[in-house]
Amino acid sequence: MKRFLLYAMSAIMLFSCSDEYDDSGLWNSVNSLEGRVAQLEQLCKQMNTNISSLQAIVEAVQQNDYIKSVTPVSEGGKTIGYTITFAKNAPITIYHGKDGEKGDTGAPGATGNDGHTPVIGVKQDTDGIYYWTLDGEWLTDDFGNKIKAVGTDGKDGDTGPQGPAGEDGKPGEDGKPGEEGKPGEQGPTGPQGPAGEAGKDGITPKLKIEDGYWFISYDNGQSWTQLGKATGEDGDSMFQDVTQDNKNVYFTLSNGIIITLPKKLF
Repeated sequence: MKRFLLYAMSAIMLFSCSDEYDDSGLWNSVNSLEGRVAQLEQLCKQMNTNISSLQAIVEAVQQNDYIKSVTPVSEGGKTIGYTITFAKNAPITIYHGKDGEKGDTGAPGATGNDGHTPVIGVKQDTDGIYYWTLDGEWLTDDFGNKIKAVGTDGKDGDTGPQGPAGEDGKPGEDGKPGEEGKPGEQGPTGPQGPAGEAGKDGITPKLKIEDGYWFISYDNGQSWTQLGKATGEDGDSMFQDVTQDNKNVYFTLSNGIIITLPKKLF
């Protein structure tokens, strides 16, 4: 997209050699494109913030954390998001998205290309673990495995085998009625078995825009997978709504999942 800006500016310099040529239209197009790029970059930044914040919300659920305050984030007199303050974890900020605008209309007889903004979410599977979703479907790795949104605890090592039982006591000596010896005590517990596997951290997907397309990475930016065209100026937020009552805060995701966290009652 930025490469196109260079082409457009080169064309302006070429046509500006003629005094009779009115280049205002080209300049308006370049300025409009620059504004569009800036909006997309801002959207991408906010979406990555939302992904990290959503992961923090799921972690707070697992840790039995609770919310101390919900503070609106305003811009130009409008609420564009919220700052959530937890009792245990660090504060997070979430942003509301806007409906994406339609892309350019195609040639007569063809359908125009609509801009698509990927929607990242989480969903709890039957195993009780939250996994990432992309556009409502499970986000999977190269091997088809669902990608966990939060880390899991490692398994404890096995306890060593029980020691052998002690020998039975011997009967008393002759001459006096000997008492039957008492059963020996149980031997000591064997040594601790090998340590269990370490817990694995949850993966945080990342988004970027390059050459007019959305890309996603789930290996901390080592590799990227191309998604749809990034032609819409604004996209749907992964947070559809944030509401609260006297006891709880409710985070409604775009996929319809509602995550509930309790509020701290003083």
